[in-house]
Amino acid sequence: MGKPNVVRDDIIREEEMIQTLKNTNKLDVQALLSILWLTGARISEALNVKGKDIEDCGEYLSISFITLKQRVKEGQLMPRRTLKILKGTIYYNIIKEYINKSRIYPELKLFNKTAKYYWKYMKKANPNIYFHLFRHSLATLASDKVDVFDMKEWFGWKKMDMAVNYVHPKKAIDNFYEAMKKDTIKKEAEKIGSGFTEANIK
Repeated sequence: MGKPNVVRDDIIREEEMIQTLKNTNKLDVQALLSILWLTGARISEALNVKGKDIEDCGEYLSISFITLKQRVKEGQLMPRRTLKILKGTIYYNIIKEYINKSRIYPELKLFNKTAKYYWKYMKKANPNIYFHLFRHSLATLASDKVDVFDMKEWFGWKKMDMAVNYVHPKKAIDNFYEAMKKDTIKKEAEKIGSGFTEANIK
C-alpha cells in the first residue's frame, strides 16, 4: 500500500467527501470510505470488521471495532469499542446498500479485499486523500464538541496525550481539573459515608 505523496495541513470537509464518493462507482470502496469518515476508525480496524460486528438498530447501525495498538496481557481479548452510524445520511444509505447486496456472514469480514486494493481505488477517486486523513479530520471536527475523555474512548487511543493534542488547550485543562475535582469529592464522600453519588456532583 502506498503512502501519501504530500501530508495535507487541512482536513477533509463534507463537500470533498461527497465528491469523492461520487467519483467512484465501486460500492465496497464507497462503503469503506463512509465508515472511515463517520467513525474515525483506523483502516486496519475497519478491515477487521466481521458480519457479526454489525447490528441494525433501526435508527442507526452499530459497529463493533477491535481496538488495535493496545497492549493486552497474554490470554486477554483485544479491547473493543462500539460506534454508531445514524440513519438518514448518504453514508448510512451506502453502507446499508453494500450490506444488503453483499453476502455477509457472521464470521466473515465485511470487506474481503486488501488495504492496497482500497487504497488504489480511493486514490483514483481523490488523489489528495489518504486513510489516516479520515481519522484526523473527524478528530479535528469533533474536538470542539467532545471532551478529552470521550475522545480517547471514541478513537481508541492508548493514552490521553493524543486527545489533548486535538482539544483546545484551555478546554482540555478545564476538563482535566473538573474530572479531578469530581474524583476528589467522591473520595471524600466515601471517607465520611455521606452517601454522595456521581449524580450528586455533576
